[in-house]
Amino acid sequence: MSFRHAPVVRWANPVRLQVISVVAGALVVGLLGYFTMTAVVDSTDSAARDSSAHKHATGIADAAWEIDRLMSSAPVLNLAPRNGVGPPRLTRQLPMGTAVDVATELDSAVFDAERLHEAIGSELTLQLLGATRDAHDSFDAYVEDPSSEGFEAFTARTNGLRQLTDRLQPILFDSSQANEAQAAHVATVARAALLACVLVSSLLVVATTWFIGRRLRAALEQASSEKQALAASALSMRRRNEQFEALYQVVSEVTETLSLKYVVQTTVREARKLVRADVAELRLLRGEQLAVAGVDQDAAPAEPGPGPLSLGRGLAGRAAKRGKSVRLDSAAAASMAPEELFEGTESALVVPLIVGARVVGTLACWSRQPGAFSADDERVVEMMASQVATAVAAAGMHEESERQAHHDALTRLPNRRQLSRDVRERFGPGLAADLPVVIAMVDVDHFKRFNDDYGHRTGDITLQHVAEVLRSSVSADDHVYRYGGEEFVIVFEGLDTGRGLQVMERVRAAVEGTSFAGEDFRPVGPVTISAGVVSGPEQGADFDQLLQLADSALYQAKSLGRNRVEVYDPACSAAAAAA
Repeated sequence: MSFRHAPVVRWANPVRLQVISVVAGALVVGLLGYFTMTAVVDSTDSAARDSSAHKHATGIADAAWEIDRLMSSAPVLNLAPRNGVGPPRLTRQLPMGTAVDVATELDSAVFDAERLHEAIGSELTLQLLGATRDAHDSFDAYVEDPSSEGFEAFTARTNGLRQLTDRLQPILFDSSQANEAQAAHVATVARAALLACVLVSSLLVVATTWFIGRRLRAALEQASSEKQALAASALSMRRRNEQFEALYQVVSEVTETLSLKYVVQTTVREARKLVRADVAELRLLRGEQLAVAGVDQDAAPAEPGPGPLSLGRGLAGRAAKRGKSVRLDSAAAASMAPEELFEGTESALVVPLIVGARVVGTLACWSRQPGAFSADDERVVEMMASQVATAVAAAGMHEESERQAHHDALTRLPNRRQLSRDVRERFGPGLAADLPVVIAMVDVDHFKRFNDDYGHRTGDITLQHVAEVLRSSVSADDHVYRYGGEEFVIVFEGLDTGRGLQVMERVRAAVEGTSFAGEDFRPVGPVTISAGVVSGPEQGADFDQLLQLADSALYQAKSLGRNRVEVYDPACSAAAAAA
């Protein structure tokens, strides 16, 4: 019996061992595959959850961006001061159509916040959900009572919502990295186990390895892709938030001032930072010319700098004439006019400044890098330009009013009010610092008789011509004022008495040598002037006192026959007073 059954036993044991080995290997591989697949599925589910969370977080951020864009497009209203005290206040109020769009975006943000909280369920997502609902309730309150306080409260809610999305992005980013690390760990363990199982069942292990390896590669590729997309989205959202924060800051600054110089300087500085340009340039329309109002650049300005540009000429002229933005990604220098060209310019973004239907200027950004400006940059700069245009128009009107208040309407010279301001801000401090100054009091000789002979209209024209001669006979650094009636004041900074007397003699001779004509172009005259000259600080450190001394010297010139220039002499002044 043993002989007959021995071969069977010898045959059955290896088969049994082989079957057991295959079964054991299959069980090991099966269990390994089960646990590996579970880990892969969990990793994939986590990646899908992160993808869904990223999608809803992006939806909230996009809604906040769109709300900011809609709010920044709201027209600026000039409200009466609170309690009737202080300057007028500038605010915005949403039109009905814009309010509907804002409400739609808020509904979308609430929906995404609810889905995001369902996907993640953290304290931060709960806060984000509460913030979106608070913003929605704040907007409903604003719609019921569209006051400036309600507008500001709603703006604060949207700012808080944007800050919460900024806090959430790094968390989503870290979660994606953790999922990637987990998937990598699972891959390492699975490969080691599969290699050990090759001795048990090579075919089964090879097949299982191929199958699991394929799934793992797909999971790793998906995790890597999600990580890259999330990083790119986080970077884009961060830059977008930075742009809108800068936009809000510059709009707040330019709408709260009536200084055209400050508006221009702030605009070009912030616009260059806003889109990371090498040069930002603001031009204002003066007649048919776009004059350069301000430039901000990363290097010292070239000589000569940019000059006036005709409408339709170059990129800025084209944008102003058409009232549309111009954006070029490469070879921008070929399309630029010499008056606006900056060396090495590759990318260009030019946006018109429009108030109502009227173009008042252009805001241009230049870069030496190709493709430097995106469509988002263009939209942000356009939003900025819409607010800057209003601020420029308001500041221009204010400065024109200031100019008219401080300039004589007839002669267009600075008036006595401007002289008083210059004394406070410039001449007075200069005298206190012992800086030399010469003051000349000028009077048109026998002007009353001139008006009687030729009429007041001809007298006005003659005063205008005299003012032109006075202004053209001195340098650009000298100051000519109409003091009142037929009297003028000229201030020479940095001159001594002798040099001041020479200049005034030249001015007197220029008036005497000028042919004057009336309204009908018939000659009138002769027209001459008398002048009294005084110098400081040697004859006094008080400007008003020096003016009185110059007036005394003028009286000396008149008493000595007119059409002459006299330097103040205390002895002659005392004698004239005694007489």
